[in-house]
Amino acid sequence: MHYTEDEESALTRCNSEDDVVKGLLEGWLKLSVIGLGWMGLPTACLYASKGVEVIGVDINPRVVELLNKGTNYLPSEPELDKLLKEVVGKGLLRAITDTREAARQCD
Repeated sequence: MHYTEDEESALTRCNSEDDVVKGLLEGWLKLSVIGLGWMGLPTACLYASKGVEVIGVDINPRVVELLNKGTNYLPSEPELDKLLKEVVGKGLLRAITDTREAARQCD
């Protein structure tokens, strides 16, 4: 894999778990969550609510469309409604269908 200078710089700064946490919170690392169902979506929202930029991946284009509008499609998780709208509105969470593209955009 070929990394850009910025990507390589981010990767070389991660020598420990603390470095990874620091990178996520400071915004120089991005996180991808694969599968935005009843476990993945709340996980993605919680990371995003802490300021982490998250790219969520789901194979269902309709789910991706709803999530990118800030619409919670999980009736069993009504408490996610407000949080999802907030993190999508701030640009901290977005959803796509392409796992490879998410991997390319994340660290």
